[in-house]
Formats: sequence, C-alpha cells, structure tokens
Amino acid sequence: MKQKKKKSGRRTAKEMYAHIRLWEDSGQSQKAFIAANGLSKSVFGYWLRRYRQEGQSGFVEVVSAPVKADQGGVFARIQTTQDSELVLYESVSAAFLRELLW
Repeated sequence: MKQKKKKSGRRTAKEMYAHIRLWEDSGQSQKAFIAANGLSKSVFGYWLRRYRQEGQSGFVEVVSAPVKADQGGVFARIQTTQDSELVLYESVSAAFLRELLW
C-alpha cells in the first residue's frame, strides 16, 4: 500500500503575501496576527522582508499638485502607493524625505 507524501510546511510567496496584506489591513500587531493565524515569527519575518524588497523599485513616484492657501500652512502633500498620505508643513531635505518614505 502506497503512503501519501506528507505536504511540506513550506509556504508559497502567494500565500504569505496574502497573509501580509491581511495583517496590514487588520490593525493588529505582528505578534497578535502571527499567533492568531498559527504562523511562525521567523517565517513571517522572512516573507515580510521579501514582500517589502519586491515593492521597492528604488524610485517613488511623486506627483505635485497645487496646495490651496486655506489648508493650514501645508507645504506639501505626498500620496504613497499604499494609499497613505504624508503631509509636510515646511520644506525638508531630500535625505529626510527618503528616510520617511523607506
């Protein structure tokens, strides 16, 4: 009688990236999400690093738009690809902006 081959515990990128997107949308800490979903901290950390590296092309698209005078002293608004917004109230150096976006 042939025995069925045991499925390895390896996770695919598709599976783990889905977990990462769920975690990002959940509002939970990594620790709570990992425990609630029976994931390994080291495996989740590995895939999170890969996910973030693949999402970094080295360039961030910045689209300028006029800022209305009635917006309370806002210098600039930057919309990121993750639907977040960075609001600057004064000019900043390129190095500081790079640290905020990476």
